[in-house]
Amino acid sequence: MISKSAKTSGLPVAAFVKRLALQSFQQNREAPEEIAEQLADLERVIRTIANNVNQMARHSNRIGQVLDEQEVFLHIRDLELELKDAISRAVSQGNANQAARDSGT
Repeated sequence: MISKSAKTSGLPVAAFVKRLALQSFQQNREAPEEIAEQLADLERVIRTIANNVNQMARHSNRIGQVLDEQEVFLHIRDLELELKDAISRAVSQGNANQAARDSGT
């Protein structure tokens, strides 16, 4: 059956099976709603960080120097720590939710 489908698609069997596996994986990548919301929050934090870095770079280019290089790196470090904390909370929440689902079965 697989070899017939591969032949119909014009692909070698190995490539056809690989494509099927990847399609299946991509279809099953939907995250539970609470994790999707947390990922959206993390995406917002990352965009904020990128925006802040771009603003600092634009300002530095405009005036021709970085006013306080150390302050910039401290700000980026604070944002990095905030992002790591958010990721840790999301993972912990996801693990707790998975454990609750597992114990319910």
